[in-house]
Amino acid sequence: TRSNIMYGTQPSVTITSTQPTGTIKPEHKGTLRTPEEKGYWSHDLFTGSNDTCAVDVNGALFCWGDNIYGQLGIGSFDAARTPALVMMDPGVSDVTGFAGKSFAIKNGEIWAWGDDFGNKPAKMAELGSGWIDIYAAQKLGGTVLYAIKDNGTMWHYEIGSGTTGWDQFGTDADWLLVKAFRNSVCALKRDRTLWCWGPN
Repeated sequence: TRSNIMYGTQPSVTITSTQPTGTIKPEHKGTLRTPEEKGYWSHDLFTGSNDTCAVDVNGALFCWGDNIYGQLGIGSFDAARTPALVMMDPGVSDVTGFAGKSFAIKNGEIWAWGDDFGNKPAKMAELGSGWIDIYAAQKLGGTVLYAIKDNGTMWHYEIGSGTTGWDQFGTDADWLLVKAFRNSVCALKRDRTLWCWGPN
């Protein structure tokens, strides 16, 4: 395809497209990029006080930084100054954490590690499956998880507060994303409206 483009009084510029016609299908070459390459981290990122976890383009989870609570999930309490592999299998879609605890969604299920959970990821089977978004925040006496299921309902799960439980927020079934800070929560609905509640 050829076209002439005029920019004010500038001479004409001819642009030639070399794109082939027809259907183009991606071809997998079987090679994976390394964490040092630009554009490798393209899915989800969580940064704590001194630790970081990120999901790569292949759906694998890496963590690095301080590790005194086992929050890196690498099977030890040693710090990691470069990205260390936590979950190799594809399927990790979200990662979050707070106060030495880390959480991730893998294939719709919630996994936890760090303080109170050990230094390796373990499935929180009691929470079931179908999760699409998760966020951990501080709450008086402990940590609270805010999470959204694939049916659009929002839930929260309190840890270490003496009132550990799994409760649904209202009856709305059109939630998409949730973030929180202490007792304040903001969440996005599927119609792209933003809702917030809590101390102000």
